[in-house]
Amino acid sequence: MFPRPRFFEGSTLNFAYNLLYPQANPDPRSPAIISVTESTTTEITWEQLRKQVQECAASMHVHGVQPHDRVAGYLGNHSNTVVAMLAATSLGAIWTSISADTGVNLVVEKLIQVKPVMLFADNGVSSHGKVHEGISKTKEIVGQLPTLKTIVVFETIDLKVSLVPHRNRFPEQAFFIPLKILFMLNAH
Repeated sequence: MFPRPRFFEGSTLNFAYNLLYPQANPDPRSPAIISVTESTTTEITWEQLRKQVQECAASMHVHGVQPHDRVAGYLGNHSNTVVAMLAATSLGAIWTSISADTGVNLVVEKLIQVKPVMLFADNGVSSHGKVHEGISKTKEIVGQLPTLKTIVVFETIDLKVSLVPHRNRFPEQAFFIPLKILFMLNAH
């Protein structure tokens, strides 16, 4: 809609804070995410999720991610995707993601419009028991996105990333500030 209406004028919130610290106050040792793949099932507690988001946000901050910047994920459905999204939105950045099994041309077509400053990607995907390398596709995508300043590649087999410690401040944004950019992918 143009002009964009401003809903809840004067209200502010931080999406990530509201998800990480709900009013229900769950036990920090209880599961926040249960991640299931074709070969594994893992649980991440609320305490672990909060720590991972805090560490990821700290690294993003160190790499210059600011409120209203766009951060993109070229990722599968796993817990690191949730961590990256929450870390980005905790800083006031706008998150968008496209599945790691999407072709290079479509990814570039969508992301070039968004102008991300940071890209999270998987080093590969597993589907129907087969592993498909993703680094070559990511390199192709990165080469066509001039706004990128930082690329983070998750080893989807191990899923461990070294991050810089930092205390997240969860800046509140005006309610009308975009949170996510979603794409409708047509299968033609």
